[in-house]
Amino acid sequence: MSQENQPKEVRQNSQTTGIVPLVFPGTELTIKAANRGDAAAQYKLGCLHLEGKGGVVLDSQKAIELFTAAASQKHLDAHHKLGLVYFEGSADIPRDYNQAKIWFESAMQSGHAKSHYMLGETLLQLKEYKLARETLEVAAPKGNSDALQLLGKIYYEGLGVEKNFRTAEGYLYKAAAKGNVEGLYLLGKLYLEGSTEENNKFAPRYSDAIDKLTKAADQNHVGSKFLLSKTYLEGIVVPKDIVAGLKWLIDAAEKNNHAESQFLYGKIHFDGEIVQPDHDEGIAYMTKAAGNNYAEAQFSLGNIYKMGNNVPQDVEKGNAFLKAAAHNNHAGAQFVLGAEHLSACNGQLIEFDQSLEQSIKLIKSIPVKKGWFNEVSAETLKAYKDALVHNADFANAADLFVNATTAAGSSRAKKTTYLEEKIINNETSALKAEFKNTNKDCKESLDLLTQSANNGHAESANTLGDLFMKGTVIAKDINVAHEWYKNAGDKGNLESLYSSARMHYTGVLNNEPDYDSAFPLLTEAAARGHTKSQEMLGHIYFKGLGTTQVDYALARLNFDKAAQAKEQFVAQHMMGVIYSKGLGIQRNCGEAKKWFEIAAESDYADSFYELGNMFNDEVCFDKNRTLAIDYYSKAVEKNHTEALMPLGTLLDEPVYAQPQDL
Repeated sequence: MSQENQPKEVRQNSQTTGIVPLVFPGTELTIKAANRGDAAAQYKLGCLHLEGKGGVVLDSQKAIELFTAAASQKHLDAHHKLGLVYFEGSADIPRDYNQAKIWFESAMQSGHAKSHYMLGETLLQLKEYKLARETLEVAAPKGNSDALQLLGKIYYEGLGVEKNFRTAEGYLYKAAAKGNVEGLYLLGKLYLEGSTEENNKFAPRYSDAIDKLTKAADQNHVGSKFLLSKTYLEGIVVPKDIVAGLKWLIDAAEKNNHAESQFLYGKIHFDGEIVQPDHDEGIAYMTKAAGNNYAEAQFSLGNIYKMGNNVPQDVEKGNAFLKAAAHNNHAGAQFVLGAEHLSACNGQLIEFDQSLEQSIKLIKSIPVKKGWFNEVSAETLKAYKDALVHNADFANAADLFVNATTAAGSSRAKKTTYLEEKIINNETSALKAEFKNTNKDCKESLDLLTQSANNGHAESANTLGDLFMKGTVIAKDINVAHEWYKNAGDKGNLESLYSSARMHYTGVLNNEPDYDSAFPLLTEAAARGHTKSQEMLGHIYFKGLGTTQVDYALARLNFDKAAQAKEQFVAQHMMGVIYSKGLGIQRNCGEAKKWFEIAAESDYADSFYELGNMFNDEVCFDKNRTLAIDYYSKAVEKNHTEALMPLGTLLDEPVYAQPQDL
């Protein structure tokens, strides 16, 4: 029946409720009842709009209006449904746990059984753990398996309570016995992982874990499929079974459209370490995962295409994937893009208004010269524009300005007014646009690196520390630099531990050295093999800095570790000093000479000087004037002032023929 031939009432309903121009007798009756205020009809029509069924268009907002109308008439299912709508969210209804909480509470207070569990889950999302647990404890005795499962999760993950795996097992076991699939999964996960925590020991039960996870996976539980696949592929707690692992992985990737499974399946085939490499298959599945907004897949594909790794190189495509990953808060992608923008950043990032203010100050500071025109050459204006936009030398631009003015009778006020009119009023928009473009790489770099660091990327935090410390891209700020170094150091970044320690050691941070604050940072980094930290720690022990006592044995230990790295020539030199002077160990001239020579290979002046001494003072070796002069000369070439006197003395000595020359 065409819309024109429908009864007038139905045509009106079609326009106001979104009826598709087809006849749905049941829907027509529901609409009539809903329009007359029937709560059950309003609820039913709301459900149709929520799903776009029964001849009505999908319209979440209309559904909410209808559910709200029904709820106002104490329709409990409408209260509960509104809670679900806000809990789950949709394309046009933002997820809102606070609204969900209000509706689930009202449904629960009116006796709606399922709302107990949903209110508990909503409270968990809001991190109101105590109230969530109390709410679920009311629902659990009534046999609600979801409530039992969530209580198990609370004790398993320690949400608002101390972790207690025994209590968690009890709740999860009951939930699983009632057929709760999520309960089966968490129980299997608990049995698989176990715990060695002192007050929460729980012995793993691998066969029970596989049994529970398999039962959940057979019921299409995607988390169980993925965990089973990894367990079989790793072969740590069960015999390695690549076939079984891939079977569960592809099952989750295809049947559940599980992005992480798609990515792992693709990566396995792309890398070809445990199966024959199949780059096309790998790219296909990683692309599926990326399409499902899985950031790790986007990051991997970005690197693959940018590097041309087993695919035709496509930098543009690679950057698109990296940008997608960065948008999804992938710290690694943010770091890579940030580092690229940093390499393109030329000069220091300063805000336009800050630059303009600096320029005007310089304008007003220019001495007034005779021969001033109330005109400015195009060349001079360009110089100022360049200074503003490209962070060039403002003082130089000011000189150009003054030199370009030739007529007499001008005043400072005239000069300032002219430039303010010409630059500020007339050209501000154009200047800002160009300034923004010039600063784009610097700004994007800082933004991306900051996002990455805030997402836990230690190298980004370390890079930000370097930028604020050096002041090349952004204004130098040692306190901010130290905060970023601390941020990265807390995440285990060795370079940041060292940089933070160096700030204390050199006194940069508090205007005086603080060796005791540097000591634990250096100790941690040195223990993990950071050679610069080993060297600096060696100096603390060697000199007895701060409250640390002199300890030549520990100094030698740390210098020796650092000295194995070719670039640590100071540590190599200090090994020579220790052996030449017998500090904490018997003097060993041969060993001292070896270390001084190794350090001298890096053109270290102190080592040339010490080698000169060894062949001049006759403590270690017989005097050898030729070698001593050679070493002292090399030290002097490197601006070693102490080598000047012994070198001069040797050069002034009379040279006698050796007996063999007579």
